[in-house]
This record gives sequence, structure tokens and C-alpha cells, in this order.
Amino acid sequence: MPQLDSLRALAVSAVLVHHLLGREYLPSFVSDLSLGYLGVRLFFVLSGFLITGILLQARSFADTTNESRMLVVRQFYIRRFLRIFPLYYVVIFIALFAGMQEAHDDWPWLITYTYNIHLSIEGWYPEHFAHFWSLSVEEQFYLLWPWLVLLAPRRALIPLIALLILVAPLYRLYAITHDFNGIAIYVLSLSSFDALGIGSLLAIVSERGTLRSANLLSRWMLLVGLIVLVSLSMTPWKGKGIIAHICLYEFAVAMVFGWLVLSAANSFQGAGGKLLESRSLVYMGKISYGIYVYHLLVPPVVRAVFDALGIEVEYQGPTEFVTMVASTLAVSAVSWHVFERPLNNLKRFFRYSVKDSNIQPTEFWSSTDTKPMR
Repeated sequence: MPQLDSLRALAVSAVLVHHLLGREYLPSFVSDLSLGYLGVRLFFVLSGFLITGILLQARSFADTTNESRMLVVRQFYIRRFLRIFPLYYVVIFIALFAGMQEAHDDWPWLITYTYNIHLSIEGWYPEHFAHFWSLSVEEQFYLLWPWLVLLAPRRALIPLIALLILVAPLYRLYAITHDFNGIAIYVLSLSSFDALGIGSLLAIVSERGTLRSANLLSRWMLLVGLIVLVSLSMTPWKGKGIIAHICLYEFAVAMVFGWLVLSAANSFQGAGGKLLESRSLVYMGKISYGIYVYHLLVPPVVRAVFDALGIEVEYQGPTEFVTMVASTLAVSAVSWHVFERPLNNLKRFFRYSVKDSNIQPTEFWSSTDTKPMR
């Protein structure tokens, strides 16, 4: 499913623009969208869709071959460890070794994947590790979701996912009415359950039903999501309007992205399909995890080099933006080929069944060993 790699590329590109280019250089309607927020939400929908697809496929194989589901759980966590942990912890340890103050102050939160909780308590974003909150949400999701998908009765999965989706707007309603700070409303895992759940719901409908039923569901999601977004655009940000925006905006965006993810999984046709299958976008999607991890850590290094060479560029201006993006892409490409991919290839020793040579499910950040879900 190469088009899903391209969605990762588009998502991480939105994050790069949001963090590395000054708002004054963007049209107001673009800067008002908060591109970084949209990019992360797209990642969450992708994650729910792909991880649930992996688990359902592995569960079906275990059921038909009498393989142990506990083996599936073990293999899942080993494979996630190989893909996510090495780069994450190496970056943290390098930051500690280099004397970065943020890493020194916050290392207990960083190494335990609870950084989103720390940010919600502090109520502010640090300069270099702010984006790690979303990685914490992912890992916290992984602690819960495999057990439910693999061990819960199949008839209970859709009600469980519906509950998961409902929890998010209810949490945001509780948070805004009880004066939580803006960071806590946004970064705690409960607030992301609608995006993760919508991706998961589309995966299970695709696995249990037919392609037609999954497409029909995604189209209804698109329609409802657009109606809600249009309605919110005409609702003022005051009084009950603020509550409506905070509770429903993320939910509506996740529904629109649900349609986008399922459509890309089934391959867009025409010009859009060709764009999403372009080699540059697909490759950028493959290295998107590194791009995401590095993109706020590369700039201080590049700026230090500029200062040493006596080069002056405007902070977050177009020239610096191009330089920082190019540097981040270069570092991420080297990281992928030299460090991440060799470790990722070790997953071949940890298949979801010792009897199986075919199940090679999609991964959230990299789909180098992908097979279609259906």
C-alpha cells in the first residue's frame, strides 16, 4: 500500500511547516489550520488503522492454525520495539551526553514514554522535545490495544471501538468545563482516542465485512466530518461555541482522515493516485519516523554551524526553513539506511507465527514489508 507511505510524508511535511516556518510566511487560512495538529491527527488515524489491521490478521491466522495468541502479543511487542525504541532512546541518550538541558530535566518522563503527561502538568511546550508527546500517546495506545483486539470476543470489538471513540470528545468536554490547561486538553492519550479509534474501526469493518461496506462507512464519515467542520467554521469562538469547537473539531477531522486513509489503502486512481505513488513521497514516508524525531533537534545544530561560519539567516524565514528541512531529510535518510533499516529487517526473525511465512503486516511508520489486509 504505497499510498499510505505518501500520507505519512504529507503528515510529516505538515509538521515541518508548522514547526520550522514562521506563521507570517503562510497565508492566514493555512496558518489558522494548525498544520502540525492536522499532521499528528493523520498519523493517529493511520496508526489505528494499520496496527488494528496487523492484529486482526494475526489473530485470524492464530485462530485457523491453533497458534497461541500470546505468541502474537509477544511478537507484536518485539516488532514494535525494533522499529520504535532504538532510534528514540539513542536520540535521548545523545541529548543527555551533549548536555541538553531539556533532556537532563525531563529524562524520567522521556524514557518512560510519559512525556505527554509531563507536558499536561507543566502546561507548556519545550523547545526541542515538544513533539515527543505524540510518541508517548502511541506507546500508551500499544499497551492497551493489542490485548483487547487479540483477546476480546470478536462481537465485542466494534462496541469497544465505539466506546474508545466516544471517550475522546467526552474527555475534552470534561477538560474544558473543569478548566484544564490547553496542553492537557490536547496531549493526553484520552484526547486522541477518537482518531486512533476511527482508524481501528475502519480496519475491523474491512476485515469482518466487505470492501463495499468499509467504503460506505468511510464515505459517511467524510460527509459527517465535513458537515461538522463547516458548522464549526460558522460558530463563534465564545461561550458554548468554544466548547463545541474543542469537543467536536478533532472528531470531525479524524472522520475526514478516516476516509482519506481507507481510500489510500485501496489506492486512489487518476492524478491523485499517481501523486501518492510518486517515488519521492513514498520514500519520504518510509523515513518519516526519523524526520519526525529529528526535526526539532537538527535546527540548533545547524544554527550553531551557521554562527561558527558567520552566516546570518532570518529565524524561521524561507531560507532557514529550506536549510532545516534539507538537513533533517539528509540526517533521516542516513539514519534509515545505516541504523533503522538494519534493525527493522530483524523483524523477519519474529513473525506472528512460527508456521507462517506470509504474514508481514504493515507498520505505522514504515511499510517495507507490507501485504494488503484483504
